[in-house]
Amino acid sequence: MISKSSRITRIDHSTFQVVGDHGIYIVIRGVDGLFHCGCQGFLTRGFCSHALAVNLLEERRRSRHRDVGRPRVEEESQEETKTDG
Repeated sequence: MISKSSRITRIDHSTFQVVGDHGIYIVIRGVDGLFHCGCQGFLTRGFCSHALAVNLLEERRRSRHRDVGRPRVEEESQEETKTDG
């Protein structure tokens, strides 16, 4: 499975190297904000597992970054119970 972060290396802000099952590919974030890959599958279909894997990894990273400092759901419920009572 490509989505293992050990198979994806960030080269710079918008460029990633992905070790796929059949080679090493470069995935870039275009000015449109979408990920593009140089593999034959992406060139043929307009999507591929390499670009998808980088997209998922970046989504997880952004999600973790947004959640820093935000109380977990069960902590919010406990706070509401304390103030309601």
